[in-house]
Amino acid sequence: MVTILADRCLAFATGGKDKFGAPETVKVTIGFNDVPEWVIDTPYFQAAKRDGLVQVAGYSEEKAMGMIEENKQLKERIRQLEEEKELQSTSKAVKEAVEKAVETVQKPIEVKKTTKKKG
Repeated sequence: MVTILADRCLAFATGGKDKFGAPETVKVTIGFNDVPEWVIDTPYFQAAKRDGLVQVAGYSEEKAMGMIEENKQLKERIRQLEEEKELQSTSKAVKEAVEKAVETVQKPIEVKKTTKKKG
């Protein structure tokens, strides 16, 4: 369940039909209302939210705990990606240094021949 604050009375269709064949709805009155979580995913709710007619006031404890856990997982993934990026840039710098060292070593060494004067 999600707690929402509505400025108008609204109704969200469940997609089902009641025993008389009328669409089943979740009705929202002015003020605070507890509604199923699927309501906030409907296009009608999103439109009402954009218009300022309704807003999410709170989530159930289970949903809030899930969101906190998801946030922790996202932060951990961001930290891992930043570490990978740092390793890649470090690896690139090391690779460039090694290539430069290899180039230096592979240059031919000039040896000057010296002759001793007999004397």
